Amino acid sequence: QYLLSLQVTQDSLATLQKQGVAGGWYLSEKGGWRGSTLADGQSQGKRFRSIVNLLATGYFKDPLTKRPFSIYRDGGELSRAYGYYERLLVEAHRNDVALTLAFSPSHAYFYEAIEYHGLARMYQEWKQSIVAINEKVAEDLGELPFPVWDFAYYSDINTEIVPQVADTVSRMRWHYDPIHFKPAAGDQVLDQIYLSEQGAGVLLNAQSMKAMSAMQLEKQREYRLANTETVTQLTKFFRKAEAIAARRN
Repeated sequence: QYLLSLQVTQDSLATLQKQGVAGGWYLSEKGGWRGSTLADGQSQGKRFRSIVNLLATGYFKDPLTKRPFSIYRDGGELSRAYGYYERLLVEAHRNDVALTLAFSPSHAYFYEAIEYHGLARMYQEWKQSIVAINEKVAEDLGELPFPVWDFAYYSDINTEIVPQVADTVSRMRWHYDPIHFKPAAGDQVLDQIYLSEQGAGVLLNAQSMKAMSAMQLEKQREYRLANTETVTQLTKFFRKAEAIAARRN
């Protein structure tokens, strides 16, 4: 419903208008947008921590019901949003739109939050549903499926080391915060998709899903082995943030 609303159009236009202005926009502690990026003397590590706090508390919950996020309705059926997605695919085929689908690159901290909240299996089911519906619609219409690229896993782009909170100088190459990536990452995504250059993305289809899932799980394992202390600290931070939020409520 949000994707088809006037608000998302206005938000998208506002984001586009700010491209190139002081490095872009970023999320505030409450989830809203703030103009410009970090000024000189501000800590990107602190910015990451504030968004990690958001990921630990309300980000994966329905803002109205406060219930945990789900791709399913109460009866076990897929969310209505899949119907909108299917309609989008049908309209693209019928109007000769060369659509390309992509799961965008978030930082590893985001995927650790998904794991913490017990959403990893559902996250994978979501990807599988996107691929399956895309292929079914194409088959029903006698068309080729649109390409589906996946950049949303523990890739080299997404596992960049986050500066310490006390560090007010260092800036990351690929991400502003755990959710939003910089133009450098966006350019690499576009260069791989449209210029066939090497990158972190993998093409998904019904035949490749199992192999790609196994590869991504291995990348996750490698990240955790190489960053044991970081993952442990993140888990502790998630628990503490949840406990504080619970006391406030």
